[in-house]
Amino acid sequence: MEVAEVKQKIKEWEYAFREKNNRLPSKSDIKENSEIRKLGRRSKWDEEDETETTTVYKRKRTQKRLTKRVKMAPRPVEEKPTLDNINIQKKVSKMEEKEKKHIEAYINSEDEEEEDEVKPRVPEVLSRRRENLQLITSRD
Repeated sequence: MEVAEVKQKIKEWEYAFREKNNRLPSKSDIKENSEIRKLGRRSKWDEEDETETTTVYKRKRTQKRLTKRVKMAPRPVEEKPTLDNINIQKKVSKMEEKEKKHIEAYINSEDEEEEDEVKPRVPEVLSRRRENLQLITSRD
């Protein structure tokens, strides 16, 4: 008996079972019917035989690497100076002193002319932006 014939008989039994019981057959129903169970086993064996003869496995060759992988050794960790031996308060006060000196030098500098030139630019830029904004709104 061929696989197609066995499958056909099983399908016919399934349709007959469905008409009689108004449901599909379960595994237990198939186990109870020895004739169908034998047919199912036979079709399984036949299918396995068919797949064994048609399937041929070929092993693919893997391509070798052109360059070898380099194994990396761990790098030594650089030791950075710690703040254990440093008095941070002294460092900050030195920085503050330098800043004070720079501020005092700036205040006492004679470059007040440059300072006057910078101040008028800000209102000048703002007035130009206001004019541009008025032009844009008047177009609409």
